[in-house]
Amino acid sequence: MQFDHDVVGSHDELLEQIRQAKQPGNACIDLLSRIDRWERTTINKINRAAERARQQINQLVNSQTETLKEQFETLSKEVRRRRKDEDFAEDDVKHLRERINQLQQTLEQLTRADNTNVTIMENDQIDWNRIIYLVETTEPSESTNEQFRQEASLKYS
Repeated sequence: MQFDHDVVGSHDELLEQIRQAKQPGNACIDLLSRIDRWERTTINKINRAAERARQQINQLVNSQTETLKEQFETLSKEVRRRRKDEDFAEDDVKHLRERINQLQQTLEQLTRADNTNVTIMENDQIDWNRIIYLVETTEPSESTNEQFRQEASLKYS
């Protein structure tokens, strides 16, 4: 009778606690929820970084295009003025032709993507196993029914 009470009863209680521990509980749901929140936050950070890079590219191209337009406008005014006044010599023609060629080269460089680099950290360069991972602790839980249950805690960097 003592054996049944002390050993078998405790054994059965432990078995029931083990069965309950296998079912997803609040601690598991909380950890999964934290992982989901981390995932959404990380995706948002990546989206913001990509959008920032897009804006930088647009600003760079717009700035270069605006500078080119201003240089072309200055050249156009000079060409129109010289033509109207018929005030040009052979050296002027040569100089204006060189400026036109230079603007054409600038335009060609602007339309090619090889004059600017985008540095992208590829996935295989990021140690995803170090960004989010689990660490088991052996500290007893505060709950009396789960005194010896190990809890996993989420660590993120």
